[in-house]
Amino acid sequence: MKGKKILATILALAMMVGCLPVTVFAEGEEAVDNPPAEETMQEEEEPESEPEVSEEEDEEEFTEEDAVPQYNDGNDAVVVTTWDDLADKLATDGSNIKLGANLEAGSSTVALEVPEGVTVTLDLNGCTLGPGHEDSVIAVKGNLTLNGEGAICSAKDYGVFVDIYGTFIMNGGTISGADGYGVRIDPDGSFTMNGGTISNNYNGVYVEQDASFTYNGGTLTDAVDLRAGVINIGSVLSDDTVLKVIGWNPGVFTSGLSGKGSEKNFESLDDDYAVIINNDGEAMLVPASYFVKYIERSWSETDKEVKSTEVTKVNLPSFPNSTSVEAGWYYLNSNVKVNDRVMLQGDTYLILGDGYKLDVKGLYIPLGSTLTIYGQAKGTGEIYSHPSGGAAIGGYSGHDNGNIVIHGGTIEAEGANNCAGIGTNDSCEGGFITIYGGTITAYGGSDGAAIGGGRNCSGGEITIYGGEITANGPSDSDCCENGSGIGGGDDGDGGTITINGGTVYSYPVNRGQGARIGGGSDAAPGTIVINGGTITTENKAGAGIGGGRLNKSGGTVTINGGVISATLDYNDENVGSGIGNGGGDDEHTAATVSVVLDYNDATKDTISITTTCIGSAPTRSNGSVKLNKGFQNEKYVFYTGTYAGSEGSSRRENMRKSALVPWDGLAHTWKTLQDMMDQWYIYKKDIKLGEDITALPDDRDLYTRNSQYWTQEAVIDLNGFRLDRGLTGQDACSNGYVLINEGKLTIKDGAGGGVITGGCTSGNGGGIYNNGTLIIEGGCIENNYASGCGGGIYNSGTVTIKGGSITGNSSAGLGCGIYNSGTMNLSGSPVITGNHGNTAEENVVLVNKKLKITGNLGSGALIGVSLADGYSGELADENGIIVFTDGLSGNGNASNFISDDPVSSISLNSDGEAVINTLTLAGYTISLDGDIGVNYHMILTDSIIEHKDTAYMEFTVGTGDPQTVLVKDARTNKIGDVTYYVFKCKVPAKDMTTEIKAQLIDTEGGYEGVIDTFKVKDYTDYLFAHMNDPEYPEYAGAEELITAMVNYGAYAQEYFGVNTGSLANAGHAYSAAVMDGVSIDDTYKGYTSTLPESITFAGTSLSFKSELTLSFYFSSSDDLTFDCDDDSLEVDTSATESYKIVRIRGIKAKEIGDSITIKVSDGTDEYTVTYNPLTYCYNVLKGSYVEELQNVCKALYLYYDAAKNYFRP
Repeated sequence: MKGKKILATILALAMMVGCLPVTVFAEGEEAVDNPPAEETMQEEEEPESEPEVSEEEDEEEFTEEDAVPQYNDGNDAVVVTTWDDLADKLATDGSNIKLGANLEAGSSTVALEVPEGVTVTLDLNGCTLGPGHEDSVIAVKGNLTLNGEGAICSAKDYGVFVDIYGTFIMNGGTISGADGYGVRIDPDGSFTMNGGTISNNYNGVYVEQDASFTYNGGTLTDAVDLRAGVINIGSVLSDDTVLKVIGWNPGVFTSGLSGKGSEKNFESLDDDYAVIINNDGEAMLVPASYFVKYIERSWSETDKEVKSTEVTKVNLPSFPNSTSVEAGWYYLNSNVKVNDRVMLQGDTYLILGDGYKLDVKGLYIPLGSTLTIYGQAKGTGEIYSHPSGGAAIGGYSGHDNGNIVIHGGTIEAEGANNCAGIGTNDSCEGGFITIYGGTITAYGGSDGAAIGGGRNCSGGEITIYGGEITANGPSDSDCCENGSGIGGGDDGDGGTITINGGTVYSYPVNRGQGARIGGGSDAAPGTIVINGGTITTENKAGAGIGGGRLNKSGGTVTINGGVISATLDYNDENVGSGIGNGGGDDEHTAATVSVVLDYNDATKDTISITTTCIGSAPTRSNGSVKLNKGFQNEKYVFYTGTYAGSEGSSRRENMRKSALVPWDGLAHTWKTLQDMMDQWYIYKKDIKLGEDITALPDDRDLYTRNSQYWTQEAVIDLNGFRLDRGLTGQDACSNGYVLINEGKLTIKDGAGGGVITGGCTSGNGGGIYNNGTLIIEGGCIENNYASGCGGGIYNSGTVTIKGGSITGNSSAGLGCGIYNSGTMNLSGSPVITGNHGNTAEENVVLVNKKLKITGNLGSGALIGVSLADGYSGELADENGIIVFTDGLSGNGNASNFISDDPVSSISLNSDGEAVINTLTLAGYTISLDGDIGVNYHMILTDSIIEHKDTAYMEFTVGTGDPQTVLVKDARTNKIGDVTYYVFKCKVPAKDMTTEIKAQLIDTEGGYEGVIDTFKVKDYTDYLFAHMNDPEYPEYAGAEELITAMVNYGAYAQEYFGVNTGSLANAGHAYSAAVMDGVSIDDTYKGYTSTLPESITFAGTSLSFKSELTLSFYFSSSDDLTFDCDDDSLEVDTSATESYKIVRIRGIKAKEIGDSITIKVSDGTDEYTVTYNPLTYCYNVLKGSYVEELQNVCKALYLYYDAAKNYFRP
């Protein structure tokens, strides 16, 4: 790079006697504002060598005394600028010191110390001090006051070490970087911090026993290590001041804090200690166990959700390892195991510490008392209760029990036989059960509920607001399981059960004769109200939600909200309902359970129910469903599947499939979507996807049917989600479609982003097979495959496309996007592009069917079209032109369509309809007549030729400016009956390996052709590869010229730094001997001139373009005109402020050695200057120019010589 910069300087200077200056340009000429001075001598001398340019001046050396003088700032502060001088001043009593430079010990061996009895003041003055040699930057045995901005930076133990009896006052500055402490205070030492900053040290301040640390202000972000000392608080602490302390023992660690701050101003860095304020207003460290934090939860009726609050209790007793516990608050802060039942003696509040476990054989809550259980932040504190008799938590041995409130923690409770897991004992009564949170797993005894009543007991009052609750039957699968999951025990009704939130799971382990939520076996559900939450139950003989098997009396189930799944899994006709009655037997039926679904505008978005059946069981049981007024106003809100099938597993599967789903218009599964399509004629509302839906392996294609009696209709709104058949990447299979439409189907996508994908069929129509009426208003059909035709859509019916996109589909047959042999209507802004077959893009294949334009095509509409081989005859007009639209006139333009065939184009005929024009790039040639250029041979369509005055070929070489050649200016070449239009792109020598982009553009016809890319090297490589081909003997004759050309290009690349990693002469480079042997004889030395003194010939420049351009620079006060003696050359003149410039363009390679005579006229007389382009090369080779430029000139000379031999044999 340096060489080229120096070269630029040389080129702006006059060469020695008689040697005109030379300048080289890559492409595009630049005028020289200050060309060399006039030279009149004709003899040439070799230019001077390039001077070495020094970029930096030598620095003058100074003595240390001169470089760092001491001085006084006029305020009695001595400014020091050396380490040793600072050490001297710190040891001098009364010194007022100001730093004048950043100081560190360096090679000095002197320590910085304030001796005993010495008092000094140090102003850092914005400078940095340190590091030093010793353990500290400054040791203070006397008295030091630190002022000003700046920093003390230690890389060792301390920033400032306050020794015994030393005093350090910090008013400003920063102390940082210490491996130990910013400030260390030894016994009887004193440190007062009024301002400044102590930060980014390992710790901030070390306070030894009997040391004094007073804090009045400043920023102290590092810790204060209190070995035995205290912090004296001298001023009120701001709210954002937080002092971090490390205490080695509990106790008071401040003095003077009262009224100046609170515990918020301090933080203990030892997890074993916490900070409190004592009765004297001082801060003290207490064991962390003194504070107990727990989570208290409550229900917000406004927000309909559980709210959590962290609460702190202090100094709580630990939960005892005892069978009898007095009333009060307890903290489980260790693992406790009691191998017996624990009897609580009154209201008990138990906080389960995270990570600790209470393992008992039952917790008894006496009647009239309440056990309240809390968890901490992680919720990992546990109660594990598996008694051998009685309830796990609640009743015991014939005793009624009190209330149970659970806020958090992790609880596993399994009741003994006939008893509840959480709730009552056998045949007893219990208090209420309220659950706000926690993770609860409960198992009932053989006849007891998991949560609720024991045998013969009602569930009582159970309210669930939150938490994750699993309430199952006994862990012993041989038990009869007559109790419910949540509710009554055997022969006990469900009581009053209210579920407002949380997640509830309940599954049977045997026959499941009690309801999962509701009554036990032979018992009614009681009153069940579900307002929210996520509830999942599966049962057998009893209901999922409702009555137990053979419930003798009815009850009510009211659903106001929630996501509910209540299904059955039993191979017996005597099964319960999902929601409602329990099952019967061969002779009896269960009593009626009233199911109320509060479905209205306020609740309909909060209810989602999937259940085997509702109201009554599918066989033998009676039942009813009571619909409130809001529900009845919705037409057919629910629909049912079909209960059918034989005995055994197939019946079970059919029962599961016959789930009831509320018509909220949202489909969540493949089968649900098909069911809703089947029932659309009832609701006639859009079916919206509620989530991404992927077909299961057993799911088949979605369909609408058509018969002589009925045409099935449906409207699907993708709603921004994916409808995925799930077969992408698999082998094509029979019926691998996403959708088959034989009826009338409309596809929408209201939310945007919806996709139909994953079809993979061995037939036609990977995404949609349409033989009916298909309307597409939105969504994207992508990544589908057909072994036959129509990867995205196979249309033999009528398809109307108003929006959306069809892209990324593929097929082995025709029409990767759409195969259209039916009627295809277009309007709006659909996009059908990017669908690929095995070898090419193929979007809409036209099989003798025009595209009907039924409305305005927006500017965003873009449809790729192809012709099916052998099926386009009916589309041709009387002139044989393929017209493929009907109704486009006034509704769109040719730009709304693209041809899938890159050699064809789309334009409009005189009727405004779209036609397909075949356009062919027949081949390339390279100009070898002296200049360098690529010739594009094109077969044009009639419409392009009609627009020859405006249509053009645009060339872009690399990142250069575009070149345009109008069709009318193209050279024509007729071979046989074919006329070729030849467009020439001129290529600079340096760009032989640069990519050329060519595009045919007809703005008048709305056509932009495919961008073709090519390189000169592509063609020369082809020629070299066929040099010895007897079929092309002319190639061998041009070998010398082509070799010279690619070497000229390669050396130009190296000089101008263009694509040097891919040289034009790769494999054909001249040897060093050839290049070294180039010599331009003295024939080309100098020039001749008849110019008078009033006209100065200032210099020349040479531009290495596809043809050379030689520029002459003249200065004169007269008006000059120019001409050339060679009429074949182009003369171009211009001027700058100082010079008149004449450029001779079009110098071909074979003519580079021909002298050029410029005629110069001042209006009175005519003069001449005769100059040879090789004179430029002669001067470069004789001069001390960079090797790259000399190589270009050598290669240019060889190129000239080869061209001369080829064209002038």
